[in-house]
Amino acid sequence: MTFDARSQAAGNCVPRHPSEVGLKAPEAKLRHFKKQAKALLKGVHGGDRLWLSQARLHPRFPDQLEVCDFKLSDAQLVIALQQGFASWTRLKASTESLRTRTGDLAMKMNYLTPELPVPSIADAIASLEPIGFRKAWEYEDNFACMFGGGNIEIYLRREDEIHPVTMYLKVDDADSFYDVCSQHSELVDPIRNTPWGMREFAIRTVGGHVLRIGHAEPEGGDRRQMSKS
Repeated sequence: MTFDARSQAAGNCVPRHPSEVGLKAPEAKLRHFKKQAKALLKGVHGGDRLWLSQARLHPRFPDQLEVCDFKLSDAQLVIALQQGFASWTRLKASTESLRTRTGDLAMKMNYLTPELPVPSIADAIASLEPIGFRKAWEYEDNFACMFGGGNIEIYLRREDEIHPVTMYLKVDDADSFYDVCSQHSELVDPIRNTPWGMREFAIRTVGGHVLRIGHAEPEGGDRRQMSKS
């Protein structure tokens, strides 16, 4: 049974991606998040392994917050963090603001989450944790979410056939990341200053995927959008 099929069979409402919420009216989208929070709360109190793994995204669970003390507000915080917000209040405010003057949903993009096919979920998690990512949740050895803080998320999906892709991660200090990544990952390109104003390097992760990491140099800024002339 797939992740989605298992969720539907259990009567749960857990999309694999925030984008699966779709372009709904703000009220419907907020109701969706509320249903997610209630389902998470019920699952945690019921001891379901999948829900418990998602609840670990909560900064105090389970070390400082026991299952019996896990409340709806805690579940709402987890849902907000999964959507890239620091609190439920911010998620709610953002959702309610998605209207144009005519009352329709505004075409506002918040973030883009890549989903990487990998040969092994465990190996992929092990390769990302040393460079600053942490596991938000995992479902068996088929699907997982890695959280990098803020709006940074990577979904992992186990596949037998892999077609490597390249991602770009903008950071405040590429040199600090280079010091760590060069010890734990295969280097594709050493750190360097580019003609377009970035200081960057690239590493190869599980499945052959390339992660390029860099920051804009203060004197030049990010000049990727400059004209070719």
